Amino acid sequence: MITLGRHGVLARRGEEVLQAGTFKIDSVDESGSGDAFAAGFVVGLLRNWTLEESVRFASAVGASCTTALGCHAGVFTFQEAATFVAGHQLEMVGS
Repeated sequence: MITLGRHGVLARRGEEVLQAGTFKIDSVDESGSGDAFAAGFVVGLLRNWTLEESVRFASAVGASCTTALGCHAGVFTFQEAATFVAGHQLEMVGS
């Protein structure tokens, strides 16, 4: 996993490689967004989600962190992230 900030993420699991963009949101402060992304990705790993599902969820959690000042004030709960992912597109290219 290589996070690329505003340019998204490059992820690899075995032979699968994905490059994802970012969710379009109004960003206030990017502090902590990488850590929030990592936490969201761990959720996907623990739930045995596909790489695509894990990256999508992690990207939503990371993006949510940027919506408020500080490192955690804007971070989605699990249900908020799941709802956000269901209602928003994330540009993703994979092999």
